[in-house]
Amino acid sequence: MEYGWHDATSDEDQPEEFYTWDPTLDAKMQEIWERRCLKNYNDNLSAARSSAAELSNRAGHSYDPNDPRRDMNLLKPYHLDWLSPTIWIAMIGHWNNEHWKVVSVGSRKNRMTEVDDEISKHTNGSRLCGAQGSLMAKANNGVPPSCLELFNQTHKKRSASGSTSSDTGEYVTSRCSRVADEYSTSLSQKYGDDPSNHPLVDKELWEQAVGGMKKGRLFGFGSRF
Repeated sequence: MEYGWHDATSDEDQPEEFYTWDPTLDAKMQEIWERRCLKNYNDNLSAARSSAAELSNRAGHSYDPNDPRRDMNLLKPYHLDWLSPTIWIAMIGHWNNEHWKVVSVGSRKNRMTEVDDEISKHTNGSRLCGAQGSLMAKANNGVPPSCLELFNQTHKKRSASGSTSSDTGEYVTSRCSRVADEYSTSLSQKYGDDPSNHPLVDKELWEQAVGGMKKGRLFGFGSRF
Protein backbone atom coordinates (compact mmCIF):
# COMPACT_ATOMS: atom_id res chain seq x y z
CA MET A 1 0.00 0.00 0.00
CA GLU A 2 1.35 3.43 -0.91
CA TYR A 3 0.82 6.47 1.30
CA GLY A 4 1.38 9.89 -0.17
CA TRP A 5 0.91 13.61 0.25
CA HIS A 6 -2.81 13.56 -0.58
CA ASP A 7 -3.50 10.64 1.78
CA ALA A 8 -2.59 12.66 4.89
CA THR A 9 -5.99 13.40 6.40
CA SER A 10 -5.52 13.98 10.13
CA ASP A 11 -4.42 17.37 11.43
CA GLU A 12 -1.06 16.10 12.65
CA ASP A 13 -0.33 14.59 9.23
CA GLN A 14 -0.88 17.78 7.26
CA PRO A 15 2.48 19.52 6.67
CA GLU A 16 0.75 22.78 5.76
CA GLU A 17 -0.85 22.89 9.22
CA PHE A 18 2.58 23.68 10.70
CA TYR A 19 4.55 25.30 7.89
CA THR A 20 3.87 27.86 5.19
CA TRP A 21 5.57 28.44 1.87
CA ASP A 22 5.05 30.20 -1.42
CA PRO A 23 2.21 28.39 -3.24
CA THR A 24 4.37 28.24 -6.36
CA LEU A 25 6.59 25.81 -4.41
CA ASP A 26 3.78 23.31 -3.72
CA ALA A 27 5.08 20.73 -6.20
CA LYS A 28 8.63 20.97 -4.83
CA MET A 29 7.45 20.76 -1.22
CA GLN A 30 5.37 17.68 -2.04
CA GLU A 31 8.40 16.10 -3.70
CA ILE A 32 10.60 16.79 -0.65
CA TRP A 33 7.91 15.55 1.77
CA GLU A 34 7.35 12.29 -0.09
CA ARG A 35 11.09 11.70 -0.54
CA ARG A 36 11.63 12.17 3.20
CA CYS A 37 8.73 9.87 4.04
CA LEU A 38 10.14 7.20 1.73
CA LYS A 39 13.56 7.47 3.34
CA ASN A 40 12.11 7.26 6.84
CA TYR A 41 10.00 4.27 5.81
CA ASN A 42 13.02 2.45 4.38
CA ASP A 43 15.13 3.34 7.43
CA ASN A 44 12.45 1.98 9.77
CA LEU A 45 12.24 -1.29 7.84
CA SER A 46 16.02 -1.58 7.87
CA ALA A 47 16.01 -1.03 11.65
CA ALA A 48 13.29 -3.68 11.99
CA ARG A 49 15.38 -6.21 10.07
CA SER A 50 18.48 -5.39 12.11
CA SER A 51 16.57 -5.78 15.38
CA ALA A 52 15.07 -9.07 14.24
CA ALA A 53 18.50 -10.34 13.17
CA GLU A 54 19.96 -9.51 16.59
CA LEU A 55 17.10 -11.25 18.40
CA SER A 56 17.39 -14.26 16.11
CA ASN A 57 21.10 -14.61 16.85
CA ARG A 58 20.45 -14.25 20.58
CA ALA A 59 18.04 -17.15 20.25
CA GLY A 60 20.87 -19.33 18.95
CA HIS A 61 20.44 -18.97 15.22
CA SER A 62 23.21 -17.96 12.86
CA TYR A 63 21.92 -15.04 10.79
CA ASP A 64 24.38 -12.93 8.81
CA PRO A 65 22.82 -9.93 6.99
CA ASN A 66 25.87 -9.82 4.72
CA ASP A 67 25.28 -13.37 3.46
CA PRO A 68 23.20 -13.36 0.24
CA ARG A 69 22.22 -16.97 1.02
CA ARG A 70 20.76 -16.14 4.44
CA ASP A 71 17.35 -17.55 5.33
CA MET A 72 15.19 -14.59 6.27
CA ASN A 73 12.48 -16.91 7.60
CA LEU A 74 14.57 -16.91 10.78
CA LEU A 75 13.36 -13.33 11.36
CA LYS A 76 9.64 -14.15 11.35
CA PRO A 77 9.17 -14.43 15.14
CA TYR A 78 10.84 -11.09 15.85
CA HIS A 79 8.68 -8.25 14.49
CA LEU A 80 8.69 -4.83 16.15
CA ASP A 81 5.62 -3.56 18.00
CA TRP A 82 4.60 -1.16 15.23
CA LEU A 83 4.45 -3.98 12.67
CA SER A 84 1.69 -6.56 12.85
CA PRO A 85 2.87 -10.20 12.57
CA THR A 86 0.81 -10.68 9.41
CA ILE A 87 2.42 -7.74 7.60
CA TRP A 88 5.88 -8.64 8.90
CA ILE A 89 5.64 -12.21 7.61
CA ALA A 90 4.36 -10.96 4.25
CA MET A 91 7.31 -8.56 4.00
CA ILE A 92 9.78 -11.34 4.77
CA GLY A 93 8.17 -13.39 2.02
CA HIS A 94 8.86 -10.49 -0.36
CA TRP A 95 12.47 -10.06 0.82
CA ASN A 96 13.42 -13.73 1.05
CA ASN A 97 14.50 -14.26 -2.54
CA GLU A 98 17.93 -14.39 -4.13
CA HIS A 99 17.60 -11.19 -6.16
CA TRP A 100 16.48 -9.00 -3.23
CA LYS A 101 19.15 -10.39 -0.90
CA VAL A 102 21.97 -9.90 -3.41
CA VAL A 103 20.84 -6.30 -4.08
CA SER A 104 20.55 -5.71 -0.31
CA VAL A 105 24.12 -6.88 0.34
CA GLY A 106 25.41 -4.73 -2.53
CA SER A 107 23.57 -1.66 -1.25
CA ARG A 108 24.92 -2.23 2.26
CA LYS A 109 28.47 -2.31 0.90
CA ASN A 110 27.87 0.85 -1.12
CA ARG A 111 26.58 2.69 1.95
CA MET A 112 29.61 1.60 3.95
CA THR A 113 32.09 2.76 1.30
CA GLU A 114 33.26 6.32 0.81
CA VAL A 115 35.65 7.73 -1.75
CA ASP A 116 39.32 6.75 -1.44
CA ASP A 117 38.12 3.27 -0.39
CA GLU A 118 37.54 4.53 3.15
CA ILE A 119 34.54 3.68 5.29
CA SER A 120 32.48 6.70 6.25
CA LYS A 121 32.82 7.20 10.00
CA HIS A 122 31.96 9.63 12.74
CA THR A 123 32.39 9.58 16.51
CA ASN A 124 28.93 10.80 17.43
CA GLY A 125 27.08 7.52 17.92
CA SER A 126 23.44 7.78 16.92
CA ARG A 127 23.16 11.49 17.78
CA LEU A 128 22.31 13.74 14.85
CA CYS A 129 24.68 16.59 14.02
CA GLY A 130 21.93 19.09 14.81
CA ALA A 131 21.50 17.63 18.29
CA GLN A 132 25.26 17.64 18.85
CA GLY A 133 25.41 21.27 17.75
CA SER A 134 22.69 22.18 20.25
CA LEU A 135 24.63 20.48 23.04
CA MET A 136 27.79 22.33 22.08
CA ALA A 137 25.93 25.66 22.03
CA LYS A 138 24.41 24.95 25.45
CA ALA A 139 27.86 24.22 26.86
CA ASN A 140 29.14 27.49 25.37
CA ASN A 141 26.55 29.88 26.85
CA GLY A 142 24.28 29.60 23.86
CA VAL A 143 26.91 30.38 21.24
CA PRO A 144 26.49 27.91 18.36
CA PRO A 145 29.56 26.10 17.03
CA SER A 146 30.94 26.82 13.62
CA CYS A 147 30.60 24.31 10.84
CA LEU A 148 34.25 23.26 11.30
CA GLU A 149 33.98 23.02 15.10
CA LEU A 150 30.97 20.72 14.77
CA PHE A 151 32.74 18.64 12.12
CA ASN A 152 35.80 18.29 14.36
CA GLN A 153 33.66 17.28 17.32
CA THR A 154 32.01 14.51 15.34
CA HIS A 155 34.90 13.34 13.14
CA LYS A 156 37.94 13.27 15.42
CA LYS A 157 38.97 10.27 17.44
CA ARG A 158 38.12 10.44 21.11
CA SER A 159 40.82 10.58 23.73
CA ALA A 160 40.92 8.03 26.52
CA SER A 161 38.63 10.29 28.54
CA GLY A 162 36.14 10.42 25.65
CA SER A 163 36.69 14.11 24.96
CA THR A 164 37.95 15.89 21.89
CA SER A 165 38.48 19.47 20.78
CA SER A 166 38.98 21.41 17.60
CA ASP A 167 42.77 21.51 17.95
CA THR A 168 43.60 18.05 19.34
CA GLY A 169 42.93 14.52 18.21
CA GLU A 170 43.27 12.60 14.96
CA TYR A 171 40.59 12.58 12.29
CA VAL A 172 38.81 9.25 11.80
CA THR A 173 39.82 9.13 8.11
CA SER A 174 42.36 10.87 5.92
CA ARG A 175 39.50 12.33 3.87
CA CYS A 176 38.14 14.12 6.95
CA SER A 177 41.54 15.65 7.51
CA ARG A 178 41.82 16.81 3.90
CA VAL A 179 38.32 18.29 3.90
CA ALA A 180 38.95 20.21 7.13
CA ASP A 181 42.28 21.56 5.84
CA GLU A 182 40.84 22.62 2.51
CA TYR A 183 37.82 24.30 4.11
CA SER A 184 40.02 26.15 6.64
CA THR A 185 42.33 27.34 3.87
CA SER A 186 39.38 28.52 1.77
CA LEU A 187 37.93 30.43 4.74
CA SER A 188 41.24 32.25 5.27
CA GLN A 189 41.54 33.08 1.58
CA LYS A 190 38.00 34.45 1.45
CA TYR A 191 37.66 36.19 4.82
CA GLY A 192 41.23 36.70 6.05
CA ASP A 193 43.38 34.90 8.63
CA ASP A 194 41.50 36.19 11.69
CA PRO A 195 39.02 33.44 12.71
CA SER A 196 36.78 36.04 14.36
CA ASN A 197 35.96 37.33 10.88
CA HIS A 198 34.93 33.90 9.62
CA PRO A 199 31.21 33.03 9.41
CA LEU A 200 29.87 30.06 11.33
CA VAL A 201 29.33 28.33 8.01
CA ASP A 202 30.01 28.97 4.35
CA LYS A 203 28.02 26.27 2.59
CA GLU A 204 29.53 27.05 -0.81
CA LEU A 205 33.08 26.59 0.48
CA TRP A 206 32.12 23.39 2.31
CA GLU A 207 30.53 21.92 -0.80
CA GLN A 208 33.70 22.74 -2.74
CA ALA A 209 35.86 21.08 -0.08
CA VAL A 210 33.86 17.84 -0.03
CA GLY A 211 33.20 17.65 -3.77
CA GLY A 212 29.53 18.59 -3.73
CA MET A 213 26.34 16.80 -2.76
CA LYS A 214 26.04 13.04 -3.16
CA LYS A 215 22.55 11.57 -3.41
CA GLY A 216 21.11 14.54 -1.56
CA ARG A 217 23.65 14.33 1.25
CA LEU A 218 26.67 16.44 2.10
CA PHE A 219 29.75 14.75 3.53
CA GLY A 220 30.10 15.44 7.24
CA PHE A 221 26.51 16.57 7.81
CA GLY A 222 24.18 14.28 5.89
CA SER A 223 20.98 15.77 4.55
CA ARG A 224 20.64 18.48 7.23
CA PHE A 225 23.41 20.98 6.67
